[in-house]
Amino acid sequence: MALSVGLFSCGGLGKDVAGSLTMTDIVTKDQGGGTYSVEASAIYVPDNSKDPSGAELSFTATYTTPSGSSATKTGSITIGKSGGATFTDWKAQGNEPYFLVLTVSIGGLSYTKTSSIPAVSALAVTPSSVAFPNTDPVGTSTSVTVTGGYAPYTVASEIPADIQAGISGSIITITKFALGSTTLAATKVTITDNKGSYISIPVGYYK
Repeated sequence: MALSVGLFSCGGLGKDVAGSLTMTDIVTKDQGGGTYSVEASAIYVPDNSKDPSGAELSFTATYTTPSGSSATKTGSITIGKSGGATFTDWKAQGNEPYFLVLTVSIGGLSYTKTSSIPAVSALAVTPSSVAFPNTDPVGTSTSVTVTGGYAPYTVASEIPADIQAGISGSIITITKFALGSTTLAATKVTITDNKGSYISIPVGYYK
């Protein structure tokens, strides 16, 4: 969580934190590989046009699943003359969705917004199979895309002498090294995510 934690300091406000406090809607964004970013901006406007510099906005983010498990993150951000501060966090998806309650506060003022983060999707590959015709020369490559699960991913070929596989991010490149003939063969390429889940792609070719 991109929060700076420190002691409360009111700068020129002293103990007087009367005013208004607002917060934007929470923006959650799928960053891929089972991770979501979370962001919301808050603005504190003190009464009587006082300078809010040096005051701190405190944030509390609570993530709760339908089964009842809960995790809370807290922190504070020192504000300048604009009175604004942006909360940012990175949250790994789980097997259940998360309900997020985010509260910003200063003195006796507080403001709460809610959002959600979906459960991680199952590993999937598009296309789900690969076939090399017997006319394809040695070195012919094709690509598939992996989604879901938790990045980073690893990839392995069952018969690397015939079919090799490499990965860059979510793109898997499958390359044929077998000499083509009239003999149809089959193997598989297996993709494994960072938590041990895996999926296999059938590969047909001639050797």
